[in-house]
Amino acid sequence: MRYGLHEFVPWKGSDSQVDDVIRVRFDRDSVAMGDDVVSHEEHWTYAADATVDDLLLDVSRAVPGLAGWSVGVAGGRFDREILGVLYFRTDPDSRSVQCSVCRLWRPEWKLADLAGAYGLDLHARYISSGGRPIDSDELRESRAPRGREATRVWSAESVSSNWRTVAAIRAQESAVRDARRAWLRQILVAQPDPPESDEFVATAMTTMAAEVSPASLALTAEILGLDAEPRDVDIHLLAPRVPSPRRAVLAMIVGAFEFTISTGSWEHGEMAGLAPYFSRLEAWGWRLAPAELVLAGRMAVAELLADD
Repeated sequence: MRYGLHEFVPWKGSDSQVDDVIRVRFDRDSVAMGDDVVSHEEHWTYAADATVDDLLLDVSRAVPGLAGWSVGVAGGRFDREILGVLYFRTDPDSRSVQCSVCRLWRPEWKLADLAGAYGLDLHARYISSGGRPIDSDELRESRAPRGREATRVWSAESVSSNWRTVAAIRAQESAVRDARRAWLRQILVAQPDPPESDEFVATAMTTMAAEVSPASLALTAEILGLDAEPRDVDIHLLAPRVPSPRRAVLAMIVGAFEFTISTGSWEHGEMAGLAPYFSRLEAWGWRLAPAELVLAGRMAVAELLADD
């Protein structure tokens, strides 16, 4: 059976079935600072003939609205497969919250076909608090009076040249990011302390303390070479990997900066608050690449593209 780009071959008698029960571990993204202090993990059991539709219905009751949610498999044979998208909105007439579901798998497919030896791992990713399903006719009506259809403004050769330039810089920036984080690992685990690291942490705490989150801590652990789930990362996990608790705090601040960088792009120009970070890396011996100069506010995007 073929669906989209994926070959689907049902499993006969999944190992996750014990007494005709399918076990599901469900987790979701946090939607606000106060929401990330508690675990959202839940464990469900289903009859062996339960379908993806049954699952999506229960997920719709387990996630907070008003928001959009992408529901996917986390791990196993179908890792990262998206099962469906949920959108919650307020009905303008009744003022009640309604959920619209975009089903991406056929309704007759069973959870038993998706589950692995230990059941089914599921994760709901937060999309947006402003999303709502609309009909394409509404889009058409919105555009019609303004005449905003696409217009070809460049030659094919010019477009290809520009995109090749951007693609090359993107690839370079990705390579630089990996090299920078490998270099940071050496800095963070080595003796003695990096020069003026205490002053750097004290200054950065005023801007970056609020950016320390489960996601940034997970990145900190990754930089330090640790393999752990985001919810399991704290200073007690980090401390044995570094020479001192002070260094663990430094690693957390570095991880917050690196996570901030990962949420933006040099293509949008300077990112607020990153200039002191890159200046400190330079003081420790890192040579900034062109894309990093843009993020630090020392080079314009147009200048970077012109110099490529």
